[in-house]
Amino acid sequence: MSRLKPLLIALFLLGTTGCASLWNPRETSSCPAAPRETLNTPGCVKAMAALGYEYGVLAALAYEPQASPDLAPPAGVVEAESCTEIACDGAKGYQYRVFHRVRDGQVAEKIIAFRGTDGRGDWSTNLFGRKDQNRAALATFLRVRGDGTIPVSVTGDSLGGALAIQVSMCHPVHLRVALDASPRFYKSLCPGGRALPPPADADTKLLLFSETGEILSPTRWLGRNPDQLATRVDCIVGENTISQHDVRRLAACMIHRAVEGGSEDARRYRDANRRAFDRYLPDPQG
Repeated sequence: MSRLKPLLIALFLLGTTGCASLWNPRETSSCPAAPRETLNTPGCVKAMAALGYEYGVLAALAYEPQASPDLAPPAGVVEAESCTEIACDGAKGYQYRVFHRVRDGQVAEKIIAFRGTDGRGDWSTNLFGRKDQNRAALATFLRVRGDGTIPVSVTGDSLGGALAIQVSMCHPVHLRVALDASPRFYKSLCPGGRALPPPADADTKLLLFSETGEILSPTRWLGRNPDQLATRVDCIVGENTISQHDVRRLAACMIHRAVEGGSEDARRYRDANRRAFDRYLPDPQG
């Protein structure tokens, strides 16, 4: 029984995530952000983190403000809309925030940050396979996209990461950054019941970041995931798998890796938000 216990736990976690995709994660791709690197080498992790850390911060800010004290949006990004009620867009537990990236006084990008599990409504989705939040995320994306003249990106962690993946499976997005994502998405919800074809070659449009050893890792290994660039970061040591599944700490780790890679934008953000950085990741590994 002792040998079966880890497998049974992994199968339980997989069973509660409702995975429903037909694609495997791209774990061995070359690194588009650092052409001389392969995925998950130190140089690639740092380059990929520089591309995704701002969206990691916004995924953390999808929760109530008091959940992420001292954490500010990246420079030039402002909150434009939020839905933090018990039932947003008719879906139990579903919540999100919309941010705008502003350049020269104009909205250059819309970013939807889907909140992860944070209440009873979310657990009913997790445990009983309800698709209400997935449908709500697709409806939110279409409404925010509008006429399509402004690019829309999506982000989120855990259940929120799954919702971001759901949107990117069904509709073209400018960028999708999923963090510690649960494999809970359904191609049947896409127009015509068909998911978008996987990218022809490695690109940086569909990104997945996770902390090594966090609790949902087995579900992504055992399950099926959309074709995406999956980057594992290592900043948290001596913790259990649940405490490693923390979007604020993962976002801080992404900032740390981006600074290591020489990103001046990440360095400026870290220095301006040092209290938050030290709060969430006081002693990063590496």
